[in-house]
Amino acid sequence: MDEYRIPRELTGRPEFIKACRDREMAEVFRLVRKWVGLSNSGMGRMTGLGGNRVGELINGKRYEIKKIELIEAIADGLGIPGDMLGLAARPWETPAVDQQGGMENEPQPWRLADALTRSSVSPTALDQMERAAMKLAGLYPSTPPEQLMPQVLGLSSRVREILSLPSSLRIKRRSVQLAGILAGLAGHIYLDLGDRFRSASFYEVGRVAGEEAEDDGLIAWVLTM
Repeated sequence: MDEYRIPRELTGRPEFIKACRDREMAEVFRLVRKWVGLSNSGMGRMTGLGGNRVGELINGKRYEIKKIELIEAIADGLGIPGDMLGLAARPWETPAVDQQGGMENEPQPWRLADALTRSSVSPTALDQMERAAMKLAGLYPSTPPEQLMPQVLGLSSRVREILSLPSSLRIKRRSVQLAGILAGLAGHIYLDLGDRFRSASFYEVGRVAGEEAEDDGLIAWVLTM
């Protein structure tokens, strides 16, 4: 079977981003059917779940899917980037040249450094993540919001994991600052997408991060966005 990729027009939609982030697979299937036109049987065949099971999920006749191997099968079958579902990059996520001449899905330095210290986080990995966040902030004015959002949410997901792990005070403070920057950027992107409620929520997270890190500059940056 030829590999399939979810169109960017769908991966950039706020409701699809939310469904993937929350791993609401019934909603994921429902949105794919609505916006892409794939049938239940087609999605069932592509993911290995079967059309009947997909239909039952969409109609609320089955419990939500929680097993990681099934979520991975859905990601691989429908071509949903791993970051969107809180997964590692999928094997099929090969580099593709974007409109600005870069490599959209190339292995990012922060991913490589982070992979070496997955049980915790090293200063080197955090350095790379901070550079990645600054790059995303720099791309913001010239990049469509639906194209930038998956990358911002993917990096935010890893930073959230770091904040849940034991770490030194210095690493914790840097992680909180990074979370605040990404939250402010996400707030701005959601505002561009017309989702004022979610935008305000992310701005508030950015403000809280600034207060936790005792970073007046970060608070001021978030409040002026």
